[in-house]
Amino acid sequence: MKNLQQSDGSFMPTHYGAETDLRFVFCAVAICFLLGNWSGLDREKAKDYIIECQSYDGGFGLIPGSESHGEWTQLCMILESA
Repeated sequence: MKNLQQSDGSFMPTHYGAETDLRFVFCAVAICFLLGNWSGLDREKAKDYIIECQSYDGGFGLIPGSESHGEWTQLCMILESA
């Protein structure tokens, strides 16, 4: 999983040519949490990426600079508690 984390802290779902966004960060965090093993994830980079996705109104968008959405905001609240 460590090979799927990008330099900005996001994750790709596959090794080649895929998009990156909060959905895959959530999946990576969920996997680490369930396994009780955080060695495959740089938590600081992931946290920085999540913060970059925060919009001017306090909500979160799917990617940095995108419009906030209730679903992604809820996802970030879940990630914060992990």
